[in-house]
Amino acid sequence: MKIAESRVATVTGWHRAFCLSMTAGRGTAARPGLALGLDRGGTCRGIAFRLSESDLASELPLLWQREMLLGGYVPQWVEVLDGDDAAFGQALTFTIDQNHRHYAGKLSQRARLERLATAAGSWGSAADYLFRTVEALRGHGIRDMALEETGKLVEAALLLSFWPQAA
Repeated sequence: MKIAESRVATVTGWHRAFCLSMTAGRGTAARPGLALGLDRGGTCRGIAFRLSESDLASELPLLWQREMLLGGYVPQWVEVLDGDDAAFGQALTFTIDQNHRHYAGKLSQRARLERLATAAGSWGSAADYLFRTVEALRGHGIRDMALEETGKLVEAALLLSFWPQAA
């Protein structure tokens, strides 16, 4: 993706959650994985990317194709805030569709951890996706404590072989 600018930003009314069931990519029909999405409530601190106007025609279709692959998201514009909680613009986000058949936001913590610890597919393991997301956020100075706690629990489950790992 051709990025003209990126900056740390916060959106309110949404939080980052493993709430989209995946039976391809990072899971299978037998062992579904989970993908992150913006689910209702709370706040989410992340990175806002700006595309240059000259790249919109080529980059937006690629973004759309990637994010709408499973059809579990609802694209919408949200206000983004800077580090001082001052609004600096609008961002296109892909929020989770709670009515979609792959919505998994109501899974128990145990079920969510089991999926993250055991699911894998052609894109890699769900656990690796979790760990890489935590590291990428830290690389931008962002600490998502809920995600980091999930990472610790999945890591412990893997170390203790609490659940059999996916082949």
